[in-house]
Amino acid sequence: MAASHDDINLPVLITLGVVTTLCVVVTVIAVQAWFSYEMDLEFKEKVVDQPYLEYQQQKYEQEANLLEWAWRDREQRIAKIPIDQAMNEIVKRYASSGTASPQP
Repeated sequence: MAASHDDINLPVLITLGVVTTLCVVVTVIAVQAWFSYEMDLEFKEKVVDQPYLEYQQQKYEQEANLLEWAWRDREQRIAKIPIDQAMNEIVKRYASSGTASPQP
């Protein structure tokens, strides 16, 4: 006996509806989670990770101050030298004198 075109397979139709609904719900939740993640990432890049310009400028000035030569007192011939060179001079001075640490 041939199946009639008017017969509706209700269990298949209900299963298809439930699966489709679940797929739509899962997709909506996934898109919402992805959107939230991207919003947090964008906020972090634009607000949190931006340095304060005044602090950044102050840092550059301090680093330049540590790395340049200058006169502290020209009359008494006191000069300021870069920090790396100053540390090397201190190490050489105390290495040649044989003392382990500077005396106050």
